[in-house]
Amino acid sequence: MRKNTKYYYILPVYGWLLICYILLGLFSCSNINFADITGVGADVTPIGELTPQADQTTVYVRGKVTKQVPLLKNERLYQLDDSTGKVWILTHKNDWKVGQEVQTKGKIKYKNIPIADKDFSDIYLEVK
Repeated sequence: MRKNTKYYYILPVYGWLLICYILLGLFSCSNINFADITGVGADVTPIGELTPQADQTTVYVRGKVTKQVPLLKNERLYQLDDSTGKVWILTHKNDWKVGQEVQTKGKIKYKNIPIADKDFSDIYLEVK
């Protein structure tokens, strides 16, 4: 039988606390926005692969915010850009900043807009 066995149980507890404090310190100084990480391990669809045929399909996209447009009813449009293309995001979120890298889940929407024999149709994502 070992003497002073209480020290064998206390040391691992302090070790785990030390690891937690170190990780907390590292993440508190980082630029990661955990609120926008929606689905760990989710399949991110390149923006260039979004098509009108996928209307009403839910996808994950990731890119850099290049533009923002405030709308009525507390909605905003954000233009998201990755290396494959650009897409507009319609959402109630108001904390995204231009230049910020974000990942989000949204539903593909297709809007047919014919004006004077020209087609201005486009797809966008609706994020709840």
